[in-house]
Amino acid sequence: MISQTATSCCLIFNPLFVYLNKYLRTMRTLNVSISEIEYNKFGIKNDQLTFTDFIDLVSKELTRQNLDKCIALADKYGLSQMNNGGNNQ
Repeated sequence: MISQTATSCCLIFNPLFVYLNKYLRTMRTLNVSISEIEYNKFGIKNDQLTFTDFIDLVSKELTRQNLDKCIALADKYGLSQMNNGGNNQ
């Protein structure tokens, strides 16, 4: 009974699977040129990345740059010198 139900289910969704499988196999290639310094800075290990890996690398770099800006602003306005009891009245 279980195998019959599974077979029926597969037959019902088979056209959708075939369509999605064909759609997912259609991949585009994007070539990006970067300098050797950037290549080493990002710690890229090979010449091909998945899009997800590329987005992760860019996201981490943007986060690092924003953190650096926050630290610079904290230093500029003296916030980096404050401690937990920083409200000196």
